[in-house]
Amino acid sequence: MRPAVFLLLFLSMIVPCRAMAGWTARIPQGAPEHFFAEDKGRDVLHKMAGATIVKEYPSIHGKVEGDKQVQGDLKTPEGIYFVTRKVTQQLDFMEYGPHAFALSYPNPVDRLLDKTGGGIWLHSKGRPIKGVQTRGCIAVEQEAIISLVPDLAPGTPVLIAQSLAGVPFDKDAAPAAGSAAEQKPEAAGADREKVLALTRQWLAGMEKKEGSVLSLYDAAQWKKANREEFSAFAVKKRTELALAEDPVKGGDVRLLEGPGYWTAFCPLEFKGKDGTQQVSKVLYWLPDGRGSFLIIGEFNAGSAADAEKS
Repeated sequence: MRPAVFLLLFLSMIVPCRAMAGWTARIPQGAPEHFFAEDKGRDVLHKMAGATIVKEYPSIHGKVEGDKQVQGDLKTPEGIYFVTRKVTQQLDFMEYGPHAFALSYPNPVDRLLDKTGGGIWLHSKGRPIKGVQTRGCIAVEQEAIISLVPDLAPGTPVLIAQSLAGVPFDKDAAPAAGSAAEQKPEAAGADREKVLALTRQWLAGMEKKEGSVLSLYDAAQWKKANREEFSAFAVKKRTELALAEDPVKGGDVRLLEGPGYWTAFCPLEFKGKDGTQQVSKVLYWLPDGRGSFLIIGEFNAGSAADAEKS
């Protein structure tokens, strides 16, 4: 059986369980220095600095519980997403409050799982949120969204889960039956080390401007996950490397674990015809069915246009 087919069968078996029980997320060692983590079960949005809670905000989510599957199901998605842009069109104040920020649902893994829909935002309401629900978005109080405007730049990671467990949320919490958190910590730690090593391998290839980095991507599933032919992406990647006048310089790798995948954050600096560019690459790593991982999605975290594609 081809690895890609095996992977899709594997995901199709585990997703229905997640849709019912919800995903329990844990913050791994080496998490980003700035991100948000939503606990749907407790209705709390956490502002995070690595594995430290900076501040907590009461929140609300979709009218129907569970992980979003299709357009109009009124569920809030679960996974790793990113702010793509500040919504600039005129808003219905009672529905969305003074500010709204679009999130990158569906992400590449969502597309592989045939999840549909869009328009998932982080916003507030024109009234207190207690006792209120959304149509799939995350919402906080008006005072909170106003204070968070500087923190929600394009590329800001937003982790959304049914529950958050482990340090720093509840050190002694027992995993919910049937949840993804039942994975043994040593197994999750082993996967983290694999993804970290593979990301450093990717960075080394980028620094040496080697086209061999393309072997780390899932070419078979790229089109479905990214709405782009892999051949077209490969041409752009080779061109990007060829135009870099100096060796690409990588930085410290940060990681977040999603439901069945990992995201890696890699700062890059390179010189081209337009001068020195600094970007923060985000790589979505998905198990390949053979004990390793392949990149299923990539974008520049600081770019609203690229984040929108995720």
